[in-house]
Amino acid sequence: MAKMMLAAVCCALLLVALVAGLAGSGRLVMGDLPLVALAGEGSGVKNVNVEEARALIADHEGDPAFVVLDVRTPGEVAAGYIEGAVTINYRNDSFPREISALDRGKTYLVYCRLGNRSARTAEMMAKDGFADVYTMEGGITAWREAGYPVV
Repeated sequence: MAKMMLAAVCCALLLVALVAGLAGSGRLVMGDLPLVALAGEGSGVKNVNVEEARALIADHEGDPAFVVLDVRTPGEVAAGYIEGAVTINYRNDSFPREISALDRGKTYLVYCRLGNRSARTAEMMAKDGFADVYTMEGGITAWREAGYPVV
């Protein structure tokens, strides 16, 4: 039992050291955490890769009950976004209120730069009663790397 406790403490310390090292190196942006800790199974959030996201968008073209939701900052959005996306700035103080005001009956595909803010947003939406929420893994970075268009 003592060995198991020691192993658990060592793992926790190693994780803290890893996160601190990444944050100190500038490779981990404040607020960016692994997706696995944010959008786990059973959460009501469906994680999709960029190919699946693109298919969702194509399948719902012209459907007013389907919303592509970009939660990046205005500066990030200015560098390019997925056509037709609605933007709500994750870093804005009014963000939770703006998300809560959205129609819970619609289907949402949420994305950000790398997928971390969108995972948090999707989890928040699921906990707030949104039934149909997707989050795009890898964010717009993965979308661009796949060669998909932005406007």
